[in-house]
Amino acid sequence: MPLPVLNGWAKRWRAWRDSPFRRATNEAAADADRTLWHVGSIVLLVLLVFKTVAQERLVVLALQNATHLMLQQGLALMIARRRETYVRFRELWVLAATAHLVWICLNSAFHGGTNSLELASGSPLLLLPLLLIGNTGLWVALYMLHARLLHPVNLAALPLLALPALACTSRLCGRMLAIPALREPMGPAFAALDWLALVPLSPAPLSPPVTDGTSQCIILNVWALLVFAVAVPLHILGRLERRARRLFWASRVEELCTEQCGRPTPEAKAEAIRLLYVPCATAAELLLFAVLAWQAARTAVVLLRGGSP
Repeated sequence: MPLPVLNGWAKRWRAWRDSPFRRATNEAAADADRTLWHVGSIVLLVLLVFKTVAQERLVVLALQNATHLMLQQGLALMIARRRETYVRFRELWVLAATAHLVWICLNSAFHGGTNSLELASGSPLLLLPLLLIGNTGLWVALYMLHARLLHPVNLAALPLLALPALACTSRLCGRMLAIPALREPMGPAFAALDWLALVPLSPAPLSPPVTDGTSQCIILNVWALLVFAVAVPLHILGRLERRARRLFWASRVEELCTEQCGRPTPEAKAEAIRLLYVPCATAAELLLFAVLAWQAARTAVVLLRGGSP
């Protein structure tokens, strides 16, 4: 790789690492993170004691999932004792905790004694939210929306965090469809989303009909992850960061003007513009992505598995 390219990447990395906006954001978020780690560990402890151990008698699974509780308490302790270290590497700690959360959620989905997806029995409207709970999409989105890491980190991290659940889609659907009552809402939910995704592109299906329950479940799961665990959080976080940068830029430019007797230099103006810029999709682009993601997932499953039994 050419040396100028590496030098350019290194320069951008240093600019991001030493960004005043990044430091201010991480410092301001540390106390909220500490509260999240404490509350999350208490909620997890209650679930492990009263559900996993008392109700399901799965002691080994409870001990495995308790490692996340210890991780949360360790991060809370770091904020209290080594705040500067936490703030400096906050992205690393948040992403490590979120990746570990993905693991314990999938571990519980495959080895837990009860299946929360049973709550959707007979209701297509409840199927998608409960699917997002089972495939980790909801928890990843909530963690990342709370953390509000900077856009370059979110852009790389959210797709990577969705990969484990995407890789386990067949197993998740196998566990889901093992409940006979869930096969009834699967068809109507799939048909409704299939129709909504086809309307903007064509009045007729672009690929053969999908009638196999497993194929329908895989398409629903993949689409839900791509849209609600990746695209929607990226959209929301981008808008929140753009607003935060505008507020930070306003205070920053006032400081620059004061330092330079009311006449900022061109370099100061360029810095203010850089602080303000955050690429963010529009609502129309987000909707288009949702339609295209459905069509891509549908076409891939039809080609790889076939649409009918």
